[in-house]
Amino acid sequence: LHTSNIHLYPLSSVLHTISPSVEWKKDKSSQYHSQQDREDILVLQCLVFLFQLVIGRMGLCCAGCCAYGICHPALWNSYCCPLALAGQVMSRLKLTWTANEGTSAQALATFRILLGISIAFVVADNILFLYPSYFHEMPKDPYNKYENEQYREYVMRFGFCRMVLRVIFNLFAVYVVWKTRAYIREKYSIPARCCGECEDCCCSFWCTCCTIGQMARHTADYETYAAICCNDTGLPSHVPNIV
Repeated sequence: LHTSNIHLYPLSSVLHTISPSVEWKKDKSSQYHSQQDREDILVLQCLVFLFQLVIGRMGLCCAGCCAYGICHPALWNSYCCPLALAGQVMSRLKLTWTANEGTSAQALATFRILLGISIAFVVADNILFLYPSYFHEMPKDPYNKYENEQYREYVMRFGFCRMVLRVIFNLFAVYVVWKTRAYIREKYSIPARCCGECEDCCCSFWCTCCTIGQMARHTADYETYAAICCNDTGLPSHVPNIV
């Protein structure tokens, strides 16, 4: 392996800036001194490739989410109340709140049900967070081991309940987004680009907000119709149904 054959992509200079102490030394026969040198090059090349891949994906994601401006209702809904935006998308597709096909009447309730679940989650999460501090008597004597242990156990019980609540809510959100994305891909014959049949699950789990925003843009023509923050479909009432 010769230095002239090393190609670290366009970010080689960045790597040198990050690790200026790395020196590629050669002996008289133009060979690297050890196997470790070759392994270092391979690792750095892999890191550069992954860095470029991640930055590229993030750039595409951000560009798509901000395609209609940073004040667009769908953008803010996807990050502040993703389940509500998912409910609007599902209403457009005539899906129930469990992401199954339903009637028009059932689809009209989807947004309201998911918005209600989101509000109930926020209220319950804050109650579990604030109750031990504001509604329970603090230990009067900081040096009383018994009182401190009791209070600590009390707080831990509420913390555990809060953790369970968050896990259940997030798993439900991932499940709903997963099924909705799979339904859209099947409806419009969109092939998976990576991960095969696991793509919907992976996108819903790792990039929930961006995935919901992507579905919202796919099921609405925001260039023609203005987005609405809080109604059943996120679109004006005169907008025709999705074909």
